[in-house]
Parts: sequence; structure tokens; C-alpha cells
Amino acid sequence: MPVLEDFSKVLRFFDSLKSEKIVKDFAIIGGLALSAWIKPRATRDIDLIVSCSADLEHKDLKYLVESRLGKKTVGHSMGKNETIREMFSFSENLLEADIISAHDFPLAEEAIENAVDIEVLGQKVKIATPEYIIALKLIPFEEQDRLDIKRLLEVADIPLTKSIAARYSLSGALDIILSGINKS
Repeated sequence: MPVLEDFSKVLRFFDSLKSEKIVKDFAIIGGLALSAWIKPRATRDIDLIVSCSADLEHKDLKYLVESRLGKKTVGHSMGKNETIREMFSFSENLLEADIISAHDFPLAEEAIENAVDIEVLGQKVKIATPEYIIALKLIPFEEQDRLDIKRLLEVADIPLTKSIAARYSLSGALDIILSGINKS
């Protein structure tokens, strides 16, 4: 399947950056990460949170994607008050890759540190745990995020999820979801 090949190529690229110590680490979040924990939903993109080495800036990571992979990147402008400060996307044939910088984004750094290793397509990859995926989805809190959160809460450690949400001032959004579930 071409999408699986594209997925594997993107993961190999970031693994090579990690082995070269250009990036400290990365983890899969978003729709693909959900598939590790709950019944998969259709998605044609890969969302990665990436922690760069101290001397590498986000623009340098974009340059590496452009120069080594030969891909055009599209930067996403984020406001000063946005939790996610740096993000860009690129396409690998049929796959859209969204790369979120963990720089100045403590929740993302913590999600990477607590991610679990699984094997996908013969490659070891880090997947964010349900509790951190929930916390990250509480930030945009769009309709698909709300649906994903409800499904993830079935497998998540609720006290841990509440603790993470409280540390990152996301309890209000989590309470909205939990109160809706409790009323059902």
C-alpha cells in the first residue's frame, strides 16, 4: 500500500535525524496514534511532535525536510498566545505530515518522554499514551478532537488524565467532556 510506504519513509527520516542527534526524540500523536489504543478511524496524515536538539531551531528542521527529503514545507503561523508555537506540514506522496515543535511546549515534551515504543511496519516508533493524546486534543478542542477524546477515555487512566489536564490548565475542557459522558 502506497500510504504505508509513505508512512514508513517519514518515520525512517525522523529516525535518521534522531540517530544523528539532530532531534532528541519524537512521537506520533493524532489519528494514527489513536489506532494504537482504540478502533482506528480513517486518516491520511501523520502528526508528529518533535523535540529538537538544543542547537537546532524549528526553521532548521524545515530546511532538513526540504533539502534531504526534497519536500516543500508549509509553515503554519501561530499567535504569541498559542500553545503550539511552531508547526509545519509537508506531503509524502499520499500522506500529509504535520510536524509540531516541542520547543516552548512543555506538554509536548512530556508527551514524548512518556510515549511508549511499539512496532509498526517493522520499525520501532514512539506513540503518545492515551492520556497525553487527550491532553493534546484538549488544546484545539474541535469536534473531531471531542469525539476522539470520548473514545480514548474508555482506555485512559482517568486520574492521570485529570492530573495532566490540571498541570496544563486544560481541566475546564476535560470537565466538559467528562460531564457529557456522565450524563449519558
